[in-house]
Amino acid sequence: MATRRPLWVFFFDYNHKGNGIKITEVIKGGPLDKSHIKLQPGMVIERIDGELIDASKDFARYLNRKANKFTLVEVRDTKADTTATYTIKPISLGQENGLLYRRWVKKNEEEVKKMTNGELGYVHIPGMSDGPYRSIYGDMMGKYFDTKGVIVDTRFNGGGDLVGDLAMFFTGEPFISYETEAKVVGGEPVFRWTKPTLVMFNES
Repeated sequence: MATRRPLWVFFFDYNHKGNGIKITEVIKGGPLDKSHIKLQPGMVIERIDGELIDASKDFARYLNRKANKFTLVEVRDTKADTTATYTIKPISLGQENGLLYRRWVKKNEEEVKKMTNGELGYVHIPGMSDGPYRSIYGDMMGKYFDTKGVIVDTRFNGGGDLVGDLAMFFTGEPFISYETEAKVVGGEPVFRWTKPTLVMFNES
């Protein structure tokens, strides 16, 4: 079983025996995801600010109050039996949650693409406000413009008032097309989604 720990933004091997924290995945965009930091699954973070991470202690104590402070991390490559030391600046729990959200959305996008052979797109609406609306509008009218439809995920939506705007956008009806003998070159409306949507929601 793998789980995560705040501040460093990585998943670790909960069944690891011995000192240190064994990495299973480094979260994209986090403080450990840098070009000069060479981390791979299976490597072990052994020391934080020079202090050995003792297996008999909850390693949360080594991470406490480290957010936004330069911190020294010593990592051991178990395959090559070498160690490297990096200076990083951990992030807050709120920043970590943002990275984990983007990771979740990305994995959902990849799953939908794989299961539909790229015929459907995927967007998530985290809240009913201007920012999320602009984001899904850009994706649906840009990245997913040529798909046959889009899955609109509203699970865990934080709320707000965007129902009218979304209903207007999602229910566009094509009323004219511009065509040559060879192909369709355009049509109207160009500012509303005219293809099928499948909406996902939960009690949140």
